[in-house]
Amino acid sequence: MFKDAVLPGLKTHVEQVKREQREKMDMRRQVDPLSSGEQVWIKDVTRTSKWEPIYEGPFTVLKQH
Repeated sequence: MFKDAVLPGLKTHVEQVKREQREKMDMRRQVDPLSSGEQVWIKDVTRTSKWEPIYEGPFTVLKQH
């Protein structure tokens, strides 16, 4: 009874939630390619004080691999 009534609906719901989460995460990973000559700033992950700037730059993109 439980196996026939509840589990199929639960399985369908779990698959739907997983699909939505996967689509949401796939959207986050997409980054537009950088073009040559574009200026960018890079986050400074080695800064030791909050008084130091967060980003370093600007840097000019030569090419992207």
